[in-house]
Amino acid sequence: MALAKAALRGLGLGSGPRALLRLLSLLLAVQGDRGTEEYLKREYSLTKPYQGLGASSSGSHWELLGNAMVTTQFVRLTPDLQSRQGAIWNRIPCALRDWELQVHFKIHGQGKKNLNGDGLGIWYTRDRMQAGPVFGSADQFSGLGVFVDTYPNEEKQHERIFPYLSAMVGNGSISYDHTRDGRPNEIGGCSAHVRNLNHDTFIVIRYLRRRLTVSPRGGRWWWWGWREGNHHSSQGGKPRVGGGGKGLTTDVFKEGGLNDG
Repeated sequence: MALAKAALRGLGLGSGPRALLRLLSLLLAVQGDRGTEEYLKREYSLTKPYQGLGASSSGSHWELLGNAMVTTQFVRLTPDLQSRQGAIWNRIPCALRDWELQVHFKIHGQGKKNLNGDGLGIWYTRDRMQAGPVFGSADQFSGLGVFVDTYPNEEKQHERIFPYLSAMVGNGSISYDHTRDGRPNEIGGCSAHVRNLNHDTFIVIRYLRRRLTVSPRGGRWWWWGWREGNHHSSQGGKPRVGGGGKGLTTDVFKEGGLNDG
């Protein structure tokens, strides 16, 4: 059994605070007699220094969208301003059967009452580089979206604490329900303390033997029996890896990015 483990350093953030991305890696693992061995897939990995990132002339495998910007230390998805969105996408289609994606990021800003933008999304989808209302990417997507929702849109929030980590599988026709914070089509989720921390947040997304598991660093694993074939469309095409985010709320700011800590 071959397992592809990917550590990907790229995220999308919502309006306001800054989101920083430091590490994004994809790993391939092979199941053998001595257990599972992991192999880094460099074409899907993003680490510093980020020289030439986003420039097709430099042979970069990554492309920037919206307000995302690159420094030698991190990739900033959004600045600490209202109504901003940014994303970073991999250019190469992914044909791995089993994989693990590791993402290092930080969300921080000066938002009112510690409310930070709308959130960020980590994407494994058929289409790429499509800005939209779902954490910086297009609605009605085909594939998997893992979301870090930092702002509750639904008025009555008694049973869940934000920020909230969740996932959704789209088939190209299902819409993300913003007014209910994605509940109708959520396949699993849990609270995640990821905002305004002194250290980076580390999330692992693993798809192995037709089972999806997601975990923030130091948190418990939660999983769903998601089958990759469920999101294949009649148009075909191989999934792409990327991340994006967008903030639509007023007086709510967040800055997000990827960091290589």
